[in-house]
Amino acid sequence: WAECADVRVFPRGDASLPSALSVLSNIIEKSARTVIAHGLADSILIAEGSRGVSRFYLVPE
Repeated sequence: WAECADVRVFPRGDASLPSALSVLSNIIEKSARTVIAHGLADSILIAEGSRGVSRFYLVPE
């Protein structure tokens, strides 16, 4: 992974919630069925983070 900008993208910081805690939970709550897929070759850390967050939202029927 490499940064794509030489300048500070958020000069005052980024106070937004992580997408897994804001957008993803909203999609899961509003959808009848949700599939979370990840290209494992992209990054092991992102995959592990997605798996950790998803276990809080997945409830067996």
